[in-house]
Amino acid sequence: MSRILRAELSLDGKLVSPVMRAGIDRFASLEDADELHLTIQPVILGGVKTPTLTGLAEGFLPQDHNFKLLSAATVRGKILLRYRRNGIMKNEE
Repeated sequence: MSRILRAELSLDGKLVSPVMRAGIDRFASLEDADELHLTIQPVILGGVKTPTLTGLAEGFLPQDHNFKLLSAATVRGKILLRYRRNGIMKNEE
């Protein structure tokens, strides 16, 4: 079964979802995610301390993670993106 990380991001790449923004330790799950389901909101967030998907500026991910775009759609002004980590086969679900 795929481990899916869902997140809502602003146009400038900052986390919009209050649940994700409140739990900084949740960023560790990006290391384990097989899939990313991202919703891009039509907003730009200010603030140096507003986290991104990779964490805060002081604690970004220690290494790169490569994903392949599986689908993209627009719904009510939002962009919905679905990615799978490179090297993960579909039949592993």
